[in-house]
Amino acid sequence: MRRATRPKSAGPRAILFLFSAVLLALAGAYHAGSFADDKPADAALPPDLARVPADGLMVESINVSQLWNHATIQQLRQQAAKLVADVADPIEKKIGLPIADMSRVTFAMSPLNGGGGYHQLRFVTSVKPIDKARLLAKLVPDAKEETHGGVTVYTNANNQALAFLGDRSYVVDETRMLGSFLESTPAKDGGLAEALKLAAGKYTAVVGLNPTRLAQEAGNFVPSPFAALVPFFKAKSAVLLCDLEKDLRVTLRGSFDNEADAKAGEKAVQDGLTLLQQFLPMAIDEVAKEKDMAALAELLKQFQGSVQAAAPQRTATAVELSVQLKTDVPGATASLIAAVQKVREAAARSQSQNNLKQLALAMHNYNDTNNSCPAAAIYSKDGKPLLSWRVAILPYVEADDLCKQFHLDEAWDSAHNIKLLDKMPKIYLHPKDKEGPPYATRYLVLTGKDTPFQGTRGPTIPRSFPDGTSNTIMFVEADKAVPWSKPEDLPYDAKKPLPKFSTLFAGGFNVSVWDGSVRFVSDKISEKTMRAAITPAGGEVLGADW
Repeated sequence: MRRATRPKSAGPRAILFLFSAVLLALAGAYHAGSFADDKPADAALPPDLARVPADGLMVESINVSQLWNHATIQQLRQQAAKLVADVADPIEKKIGLPIADMSRVTFAMSPLNGGGGYHQLRFVTSVKPIDKARLLAKLVPDAKEETHGGVTVYTNANNQALAFLGDRSYVVDETRMLGSFLESTPAKDGGLAEALKLAAGKYTAVVGLNPTRLAQEAGNFVPSPFAALVPFFKAKSAVLLCDLEKDLRVTLRGSFDNEADAKAGEKAVQDGLTLLQQFLPMAIDEVAKEKDMAALAELLKQFQGSVQAAAPQRTATAVELSVQLKTDVPGATASLIAAVQKVREAAARSQSQNNLKQLALAMHNYNDTNNSCPAAAIYSKDGKPLLSWRVAILPYVEADDLCKQFHLDEAWDSAHNIKLLDKMPKIYLHPKDKEGPPYATRYLVLTGKDTPFQGTRGPTIPRSFPDGTSNTIMFVEADKAVPWSKPEDLPYDAKKPLPKFSTLFAGGFNVSVWDGSVRFVSDKISEKTMRAAITPAGGEVLGADW
């Protein structure tokens, strides 16, 4: 079967950390001195951090409250409110709280019981007592209660699980293994212990890495350009600490067992700086080619100067590196967020195009096997539409097992078939709907008289396309999202206004064409050309705007 590859896109977890990193990396002046003197407190950890095993792979903890309420960030929120909202909205949907109510958000990759993998956990602490019923309705709708390790865990049929760790904190595990995690006793010693203690303090962001675990995961695989960095990862722990309480201080620290390893780690950091200095000019040149990326290119130039001025410092068994960067935080951050959004928009557009490409290839494979394409719906004997064409092509999108689970003589919402709704293949999920309507798709066909999908029989490639397969639309991104197995698409009537196509991308929408290609259609396309592209046998000539 022919395939098209799909790029991966960052989720809200990555967005939140990127958002924080962007804001932190663009502020203030170098804070003289070293945080080697800032010893983590020995006080008991707060409930959220106390649950993170110190022997995990990594931890990322962000003091959201401090970051959100910092004077420079408040100024940014005033100057670039829409940009900030565009970044904040998916974070709030994923975390379940407004950013203004978040105190600390911690992401942890912690080992599974018995080894062989990791939990990807989200720990959240609120600035005020949590409205538990409201939070559960957002994150774990239709929850059922279970008890694990003396803690109540709320789960539902969609593999969502949440447990409250007090009145102001909770933990979420999307892998539905939260119960097993809570029944275990968190390790207190390990490569993340120092990072967890620091995360409980005043710092704006703390990233901890367990080099021992990382080495176990990586094995002998180290890309050749990074081989020189290996000695640094012989450290007992590695911490990236960001302090925005007054001026920015960003410091990387590695703690070693002995002085010899610390010396080797110091050289590795210096080699890393050299590698970065070689890479930055190329990155600057590439970014500068994009006219909308001038601000980002300027920031990279400033960062390049900071890297050239930086040098690692070593004590007996520790190595530290601090990098200074001075710039206008609100203005520069707004420009950088805009650049990040542009990259994300391009990635989402590309992913959607790949989805459409795969669907078009699946339709061609169906036609090759069955001598025709499926109709818009799977019909009952009396002509009643039961299931969508999206169910019919499941064997051709590597979901044959799912197709066999459907009762093809029953409606999409029958007692049996409705249970399969939550098994929607990812190919049907529009990348802009990661946080949108569950189990719904925007990839639809046009149905009705003068379209390829009319009646109870599907078209045949190429016989059904006198106008040419390259001149007729197969699938579109629609404005509405429908349950993926439901036989619902976009009705077309030549005497009525055009259907509403997607407005999720600025400037237009994606379509796949019956020759298997995918194109981006401008929202400025004329109605005449669009109607000509919908009909397979109208005899029209497509306009120059196609």
